[in-house]
Amino acid sequence: MYCRNCGRELEADVNFCPACGYSSNGTTQRAGNTQTAILMHKKSEGLTLLLSILLTGVGHIYAGKIADGFVLLAFQVALAVGMFVSLMFMDNMVSFIILVVLGLVAFIVWIYSIADANKQVKYYNAKLLEDGQPPW
Repeated sequence: MYCRNCGRELEADVNFCPACGYSSNGTTQRAGNTQTAILMHKKSEGLTLLLSILLTGVGHIYAGKIADGFVLLAFQVALAVGMFVSLMFMDNMVSFIILVVLGLVAFIVWIYSIADANKQVKYYNAKLLEDGQPPW
C-alpha cells in the first residue's frame, strides 16, 4: 500500500503515513503527533574563511565545490612555481617584473578564493534552510 499524498510505501497496519502524516484510509485528516525529523548540516562560515586564508581552494573544498577548490589550488601552486623560477633567475629587470606580476596575480587569486568560498557557504546554508536540500 502507498500513501495517497506523498507516495511512500506503507505497511498494512498503519493508520497514518510516517512521512507526511496523512491518513491511510483516504480521509484528509492528519495525525496530530506526527513529526518529521529534518537533519541539516550547515557549513561554518568561520571555518571556511580560516581554511581559505590558510590555503587557497580548501575553503571551496569544504563548501562542497571540490572541482573549483582544486582548480584554485592548482592555479596558486603554478603561480608559486613561476615565482620561484623567476626568483632563481633574477638577474635582470624582466625577471623582477615577472616576479612582481605573478605575486600580484597570486594575491588577487587568494583574496578571490576567500571571498568566493564565503559566498558559496552562505548560498549553501541558505539553500539548505530554504528546502532542506544542499544545492550541490
